[in-house]
Amino acid sequence: VLGTGDTAGLGGLSLWDGAKRVPLFGAGAPQAKLTVVVPGPVRAMVKAEYPAVSTADGEVTVTVFYSTFADSAFSRQDVVLASRHAGPIAFGPALQNLDRAAWSFDKAKGCLSVWGKGAGKAGEIGLAAIFPPAALTAVEETAADRALKLDGRAGRTLTYWVAGGWERGADAPDSPGAQGWARHVEELAARLLVPVKVEFKAK
Repeated sequence: VLGTGDTAGLGGLSLWDGAKRVPLFGAGAPQAKLTVVVPGPVRAMVKAEYPAVSTADGEVTVTVFYSTFADSAFSRQDVVLASRHAGPIAFGPALQNLDRAAWSFDKAKGCLSVWGKGAGKAGEIGLAAIFPPAALTAVEETAADRALKLDGRAGRTLTYWVAGGWERGADAPDSPGAQGWARHVEELAARLLVPVKVEFKAK
């Protein structure tokens, strides 16, 4: 359905060394050490530990906890950066630029999405990234993809989500197409970006 090739696909992660983007995906990227933290079946989580990336501000180590629930069309990424650099560290996911792509972006709602042609005879598909609006510093566009630049800091966890849809899939938007997918992503972002409040009350 999604032919990623050497592209970012759905949520390929990058770091930035100043203005230079350093992809952590593709054939030439550093290989992460993968550890299964939770095997499922209700929820699955994989820990990815990337080798240190050299930047002008020193080395940056990236650890990502990828998790998803059964029958879910989206996954959660919790990213932890380690560095001696105390300032901002730009990083973020990217979405592949599909054939016949129709893009939708809303910073205030925290979502970037694209609807277009899937691989081969798959038909049309959708990709999306959902992010905390306050963390976004820029969107970088290339011929291959669009990448979110998020404001990361060493020792601080930053969470975002990626989602996929297919016009023939069980989780297809109610009205498959660019507008239906964009609306579906906005509704998903509204749910995911609301913090869960937990209270304990004595009886």
